[in-house]
Amino acid sequence: AGPCDQTRCTSLALKRKAKENACKMYKPKPFTQLFSLLAGAQLLLIAVNVRLAIACHEDQPCLTPRNRLGSYVTHPNYLKLTKELQELCLGVCSYNGTTQFLCCPSLDEPSDKRISQTQCERDHRKFSFIFITNGKPARENEFPFMAAIGWRSSFGSSDITYRCGGALITSRHLLTAAHCLYHSDEPPIVVRPGGFDLDDTEARDIEIDQIHMHPGYQYPGVYNDIAILLLKEEYYAGRSVNSGPACLWAKPLQAANVTAIGYGNTQFGEYGI
Repeated sequence: AGPCDQTRCTSLALKRKAKENACKMYKPKPFTQLFSLLAGAQLLLIAVNVRLAIACHEDQPCLTPRNRLGSYVTHPNYLKLTKELQELCLGVCSYNGTTQFLCCPSLDEPSDKRISQTQCERDHRKFSFIFITNGKPARENEFPFMAAIGWRSSFGSSDITYRCGGALITSRHLLTAAHCLYHSDEPPIVVRPGGFDLDDTEARDIEIDQIHMHPGYQYPGVYNDIAILLLKEEYYAGRSVNSGPACLWAKPLQAANVTAIGYGNTQFGEYGI
């Protein structure tokens, strides 16, 4: 396989006005979870090699899944916490691939910090990003449930720019990332399903009917980063055996290695999702 390209899906900063418009536009509703990928020029099969863009360390601030301000702790220190606090810890990261850290809530001790300082620390906390390397082009019809999500290239334009990806979980529902909905002041308008290359003449776009974003998601956070797009019509990939929507796995995964798929347009080792 030749070199594959990648692009960072979260490259655009969200302005306050855009965020307010997005909140009014999407009218979030609760639903289940998802896994998302990115957009670009060619569908790729990618072996995931994870390393951190921002090295985490002990006592580094983080946000727990329940939106409590906390810090990273080593496993020995995690064992010293009360059972109640241990149950609130999540979000494992590593340093140099050896030391493991967990994001745990801070102890409920009196603080002399101003409210504005606490909020500032929360709003400007650092997150870790994933690098994806060693990708190769996917085979035809290998991932028919994969889809690219498209926006108008500019206001009023008929040209489409694909900036994120997702997976069909039914013939009309696409699972994607909530942060993808913050790429523009306008919402995405089409989905290109079937795992096609974006320049494939046989591919067709389906209009988006509804957008449902997780009500607990806060851009640019990593928790509750899920959304569902409802298509205006059903998509059928064909009569081949491998042509249905992606299956939502019902049991815990036992394998240590995973495979990521997505679209990209820069070189190996750039930002992934």
